[in-house]
Amino acid sequence: MKSATMAKLFLLSACVFALAAACRPARAGDYTVEKDILLGAHDGVELFGDLYIPEGKGPFPGILFLHGGGFVGGTRNYDGVLSLIRFFAENGYMVLTADYRYIQSGGMFPNNTRDAKCAMAWFKAKGPERGLDPGRVATSGESAGAYLAAMVAFTAADPYFDPACGGPEGADLSARAAVLFYGPYNFASFEGGFKKILELEIARAAGLNTKKKKHEFIALNSPVNYVRNAPPTLVINTEIDGTVPPQQSDELAAALAAAGRIHEQLVVTGPDMNHGFVLTMPDSPQALQAKSKSLEWLARHLAPGGQK
Repeated sequence: MKSATMAKLFLLSACVFALAAACRPARAGDYTVEKDILLGAHDGVELFGDLYIPEGKGPFPGILFLHGGGFVGGTRNYDGVLSLIRFFAENGYMVLTADYRYIQSGGMFPNNTRDAKCAMAWFKAKGPERGLDPGRVATSGESAGAYLAAMVAFTAADPYFDPACGGPEGADLSARAAVLFYGPYNFASFEGGFKKILELEIARAAGLNTKKKKHEFIALNSPVNYVRNAPPTLVINTEIDGTVPPQQSDELAAALAAAGRIHEQLVVTGPDMNHGFVLTMPDSPQALQAKSKSLEWLARHLAPGGQK
C-alpha cells in the first residue's frame, strides 16, 4: 500500500488549511524561536526541531510537542500546529517541536518513539541553557503526535524505547504531565478505514508474517499497555471522529483509571467538531475550551513543587 494513500485515509489533524491560522490566541507574552536545531540522527536521518522560548529569564516549564501525520507525513511547520505551539509559548511555556522518522523512512514502531525520546533527551540536556526547568517538562501532541507523546511519557524508564540518536546520553527522559489530543492508543482495538491499511503497512515494514507476531507487535507498541507508569494525563477528544475513533481516548482514560493514575478526559461536542478541530478551528468555543483546559492542567502539574 502506498504511503500517499495511507496518509489520505488517515486524515490527520496536521492538514494545512488556510483558516487554521487565521486568528492567533490573545497574546499573554512574547517569545523567540530557534529554528532547525539538530537534535540527533538515526541511521543517517537527521532529526531537527524548533525551540520556542518565552520572554523573560525563566526558569520556564517546558512542553515537548509532537505533530500528527498518520506516521507517514506531516511536519512541525503546519500552520495549525504552529498556532497551538504559539499559544503555549505565549503563555509562558518553552516548547520544543521535533522531527521523527515516518514509517516509510525508517520510522517503523518503535523507532518513531525512540526519535521522539531523542528530542526529549536534547530538551532536558540543552534546554536549561536557554532557561528551561528540566524538572517541569510535559509531553503533548495531536493525533499520531498524541500517540508519541503518550509513549514518551508512559515509557520513560523502559530501556527498550531509549533513543540511540547520537544526542545527549544519560539524560532524564521523564515527563511530569501529558496533554493528548485525539490520538490512537490501542492498535488492537482500532477500528475504521485506516485499520487495514495500518496493519498492511506494519506487516510490510516490520516483516510480520504470523498472527502471533502481529499481536505481540501491536501490544508492544500501544500506549494503553503502559499506563501504570503514566504521569498526570489529560485526554482530549471529540464525540465524533471520522479518523481516530473516540473509543481510543475512552479506552486510554479507562485504563488510566484502572491503574489509579491521575487523569481527566475532556470530550468536546458540536457541529464540525471532528478530528483536528483544535488546529483547523482554533477559535471555535470547543478549541478554546480545550486550550484553556490544557493550560489549567499544565499549570497544576508543572507548578514548582506541584503534584506529580
